[in-house]
Amino acid sequence: VVSGESAVQDDLQQPDKKRPKNRYATLRKGVFIPEDFLPIRMGTVEDSQQSDYPRQAASLYAAGNYAEALDLLILADSSCQHECLYLKGYTLYQLERYEEAEAVFRSFRNYSFSARKLDAQWCEVFCMVQQLPGARPRLHVLLEQMSADAEHPYSDKAAALLSKRSAVD
Repeated sequence: VVSGESAVQDDLQQPDKKRPKNRYATLRKGVFIPEDFLPIRMGTVEDSQQSDYPRQAASLYAAGNYAEALDLLILADSSCQHECLYLKGYTLYQLERYEEAEAVFRSFRNYSFSARKLDAQWCEVFCMVQQLPGARPRLHVLLEQMSADAEHPYSDKAAALLSKRSAVD
């Protein structure tokens, strides 16, 4: 039996030409953080149908109906607050649309005051990991930035991932 940590090291240390097709599978499992989107947190209660889209989308997401959740999130885009945008990123991720999800999470960099801004950076990381090896340069830069900031809540995780040099080089 191989422990999770040694399996990750094995995945990362094998030469590219000898690695199995899903060589990043263990690494991917180690960086994804599932999120629980409670419909109650998705905006304020109003009479209009549009204001209910985020709550409905959160319920659909929780039930695993990601495509339907995304449809509602697209309809709610004009009034969507940060929590709704964050849910959209997770929904795209679950639909395996990693580049789009990464772009949504990256958009949080433009918000000066968002409770999700730093969480969204880690979400960018797990989207990039799904796109390895092509995303290595972007991943390396982001991990360097995050690990250099001791106040960042994911600084230690970024440093640990960065220490597995073959994952990001």
